[in-house]
Amino acid sequence: MSIVKSIVKVNLMKYFSLSVILCTITLFSQAQSPQKPRDVDVVLCMDLSGSTNGLLDNFRDKMWDIINQWQMYSPRPVVRIGLIGFSRYSFTDGSGYVRVFSDLTDDYDALSKQMFAVQPYVENGIQFVGAAIGTATTQLTWSKKPDAVKIMYVLGNGVVNLGSFDYRARCDEAAKEGIIIHTVYCIKNDKQLRQKEIPGWDEIAKLTGGEFSQVYVNKRAPLVTSRVNMVAIASINDSINKTFLPYGKSGIDHLKLMLSADNNAVKTYEAYFYSRLKYKMSDHYNAKMLTWDVTAYKNAYPESKLAAVRNSVRSDNTGTVDLEALAKNYSETRNRLYEVMKSQFPTGEEERIHQEVSAEEYELENRLDKTLIRTYHNTLMKEGFKD
Repeated sequence: MSIVKSIVKVNLMKYFSLSVILCTITLFSQAQSPQKPRDVDVVLCMDLSGSTNGLLDNFRDKMWDIINQWQMYSPRPVVRIGLIGFSRYSFTDGSGYVRVFSDLTDDYDALSKQMFAVQPYVENGIQFVGAAIGTATTQLTWSKKPDAVKIMYVLGNGVVNLGSFDYRARCDEAAKEGIIIHTVYCIKNDKQLRQKEIPGWDEIAKLTGGEFSQVYVNKRAPLVTSRVNMVAIASINDSINKTFLPYGKSGIDHLKLMLSADNNAVKTYEAYFYSRLKYKMSDHYNAKMLTWDVTAYKNAYPESKLAAVRNSVRSDNTGTVDLEALAKNYSETRNRLYEVMKSQFPTGEEERIHQEVSAEEYELENRLDKTLIRTYHNTLMKEGFKD
């Protein structure tokens, strides 16, 4: 019996020693491997009535600033953005005067097109805030992943309990889906009206674990404060745009979306155009281009053959020219232009902004961009992200 016990003891020691080794290897490999990206869904519900005139303009002008900041976390956030408008009579009564302009997407060029397609005219309407929250909760394709972060911004003013749309019940529905609602009240000049309206907006945030903020709709200033040579970067960007070789059924459409987003950005302040180009050179955008641009694909996979996509390439240059050689040439040209572009960019601006946002004493100044960046930051910190 003692021999049997000895054998069992030895085998158990071997088993536990092996288990410890395997566990150590597993933990080490987990520590060494990069963290998997996490979904972060953000829906913007915007009051587009006359009292918030300029709200949409404010966001779409600062969109690239905001997106650049929203991506500066670890693990890497896969940020999808949705857009809902409410409070316009033209959105029809049956919907509670709510319209979905864009489902959740990380195709920000397409999102930009949708925003610029919204009619800018001032239109009266009724703010059925509960209807907007309900539409955002039930009609958009929120991530189903258990570790996804779900954020809804409700931006506007007015009393929140109008109509038959119970905003408290809608908040309960959102909370059950794990959606955090941050409310952003667009400040009115009438102090008495503000005092009457603000408590409801504050309550919505509290009901869903969000934050309440106030902004002046038309108060804006560049986050990037360094001077940017707009003529130089616009010229370089034009040269980069000539290196695209769209392929597939949607290649041309993606190219048009990209050029449209560029054009919309260049019409605004130079620092905003810089932020657009900063995003355009990001890893996220380059990954998106792999699905429709031969040059990006060749750059990522230089040894790959392009025979499979030849028939779907849409370009005047590919009829008589060797596609392999053309893609290689365009890839080398683009990489060189990227380096030239980077030399024109202010050094460390995004990092400076990110550090400022992370500081406890960060002053929001009742600005929309700062408010969206800060509340997003606070949410991700609570959800286990690192800055």
